Amino acid sequence: MHRKNISPLLILLIFVATTALAKEKGAPPMVTGAPGNNTCGKSRCHTSFEVNSGPAVIEVLGFPKVYTPGETYELTIVGKQADIKTWGFEITLADTNNKPAGDLQVIDTKQTQRHDPRRYAGRSDLLYITHTKDGIQTKTPGESPHWPVRWIAPGTPDSPAHLYVAINAANGDEKKYSDYIYTRQFVSVPAEADSTEP
Repeated sequence: MHRKNISPLLILLIFVATTALAKEKGAPPMVTGAPGNNTCGKSRCHTSFEVNSGPAVIEVLGFPKVYTPGETYELTIVGKQADIKTWGFEITLADTNNKPAGDLQVIDTKQTQRHDPRRYAGRSDLLYITHTKDGIQTKTPGESPHWPVRWIAPGTPDSPAHLYVAINAANGDEKKYSDYIYTRQFVSVPAEADSTEP
């Protein structure tokens, strides 16, 4: 019986494709609740509960109320809710014209990923960072992973920066039912526009 040899290149391609698929298990782009965006609670994805109807606490640590133009900030997204088994998130930053407010960069490639803008070309100019498949598990009961994200504030301070964050607080059964979806908006104004400074 003749046995066909499996090409090492074919094995490599299968491995790369499988790895990419595993990493891709984030939220789809454009589900942060920002203007022009949907949410996973209204897109026939996680519909058991109304958006923001649960008891979760959503925090974005390190996001300033007043930003210095061009400054780099390291943000941490955290959700807290008892009895939640797995978590997901997506964020974007927009100016008042719904254009990107600075740059969003990945810090932890194991837990987070930035969507390729070609996936939603023509529908949004914004940048989106979401979890990976490895980034949904929590080590602390009732608390999400601490997802780190780097924000480089706009160099030209002509608009407040609106940070939109969506969190999926899930029951861990990998189905779309009985999961909570939350959206929050945080605003940071440029230092020059901060009327509280003397």
